[in-house]
Amino acid sequence: MKGDLHRRLIEHTPILSNGTAPLWHISLMAHNPASRLDRVLTACAAVAVVAATATVSVASLAHKKTDYQAGDRFAIVRGLDPSRSSSTVVAFVRTNCAHCIESGESLRRMSVGQRDFQFIVVGYEQLEILKSFVRTEGIQADAVVTMEQGSVLFSGVPRVAVLDRNGIVRFVWSGSLEINASVAEVLAAAGNLEKRKTVGQR
Repeated sequence: MKGDLHRRLIEHTPILSNGTAPLWHISLMAHNPASRLDRVLTACAAVAVVAATATVSVASLAHKKTDYQAGDRFAIVRGLDPSRSSSTVVAFVRTNCAHCIESGESLRRMSVGQRDFQFIVVGYEQLEILKSFVRTEGIQADAVVTMEQGSVLFSGVPRVAVLDRNGIVRFVWSGSLEINASVAEVLAAAGNLEKRKTVGQR
């Protein structure tokens, strides 16, 4: 009897390529049950599909990453070429962000003077708006790059990331730089990147 139930349950539930049963099939069966057993099998199939769908949704949310971490590959962005230098400091900003304005002096101090890394300012705003922010704060950027929304894996601003010449994120700082990171720390990470043997994050 159990074997017959299992066989009929499978027969009543066609499987899609992703391993789930189509809800439209279950709906049609519910409107045309051939017997009491068919109704039971239909209900069991519906519960199984809902449970499987919920499990997949929860798993997807749990594994969704919102910010770069050390070891991640940075997105390919037009105007940003990490291979041009042994290390690249990327500053992700929004010009009307209070923490970005607070961090302006720190970004300026990172960018000025003699350095052996490239300093790139990126953002989602129009290029002229970003350039105006850079000029106002006195930041000496090698390039200012505007991107489409969602181009990079940053959930907020400001963010400062140090990339190696292969575009791999080696260090990441989040939030106001006056609070969460010292200029010397970022400069040390960028300037000595080739000498470091381990991937780290601050």
